[in-house]
Amino acid sequence: MQSVSILNQQLLAFGWMSGLDTNATKSSIYFGGVGESVKLAILRLTSFLEGSFPFRYLGVPLSPHRLLASQFSPLM
Repeated sequence: MQSVSILNQQLLAFGWMSGLDTNATKSSIYFGGVGESVKLAILRLTSFLEGSFPFRYLGVPLSPHRLLASQFSPLM
């Protein structure tokens, strides 16, 4: 799976350039329109858990649907 190999290379390049490491225990990965075999290969390669919507990032709920203006109050 070429795309999975490229993903792994990009994660390693990010770590090398930024000095940061990905932490599989603090990371989740979200999929949309990805075949089951590719999804399983990515999860196996990264050791990330598969996330689900909705979830919060910096206190703001993230969803695949449009957010209300009131949901952005943690950013104000």
